Amino acid sequence: MDTHQVSGKLSVRRECRRAGRGQSMVEFALILPLLLLLIFGSIEIGRLLQAWVAVTNSARFGARYAVTGEYNLGYCADAGAALSLAADDAYNGDPVDCKVPYGVSDYEDKTADLQDWARLPSIRDAARAGAAGLLINDLAPSDETGYFHVSICSSRTGFLWSKPTCTPSDDAGGPGDRVIIYVTFNHPVLTPYITSLWNTGGKPYLPLHGSREMVVEQFRKVRVIGLP
Repeated sequence: MDTHQVSGKLSVRRECRRAGRGQSMVEFALILPLLLLLIFGSIEIGRLLQAWVAVTNSARFGARYAVTGEYNLGYCADAGAALSLAADDAYNGDPVDCKVPYGVSDYEDKTADLQDWARLPSIRDAARAGAAGLLINDLAPSDETGYFHVSICSSRTGFLWSKPTCTPSDDAGGPGDRVIIYVTFNHPVLTPYITSLWNTGGKPYLPLHGSREMVVEQFRKVRVIGLP
């Protein structure tokens, strides 16, 4: 075979290899944005599902605590100060426990008021405990990333709420009332394209909501059991 023919075939092969590499680079450049979108989109969807589960779990924790009528004794001092019942709660040197002692006028109503006030922050604490994994910012306003809010509405006050607040105000309800815990969280989004799909107005978060409704137990009524 002629030397010129051999060198010509080699040069053609080199040109083919170069063209093949150039074509591969072009194809990779075209498919890279789609590949990155799929990767980060999958991660974003996973984060979103985890946050949604945490929000619904938070509402469930709050509702299950609300129906028991329990409250944190640490809030009784604040309840007495807010309702101007601190002196009645500590009557005759009794401990501050949201229980007005017998002998004080209207002691039953005052006890109920103190306990209902203390139940609200206690329920929020329970809901917050159920929101594990959320990137909550306690200082964030309602239109910022990380905003977390728990509304507590009951049928005793009309069971109306203008999301995410109750009307006329938060109320945990009494025995036999229906109570709903409504949780709002602004979930931060890392992929800008996702926010455009949900039409968030250009804000880097997705508002997530969760709610649970239950009936409050008869925690203020005496139950007689074990009678023959």
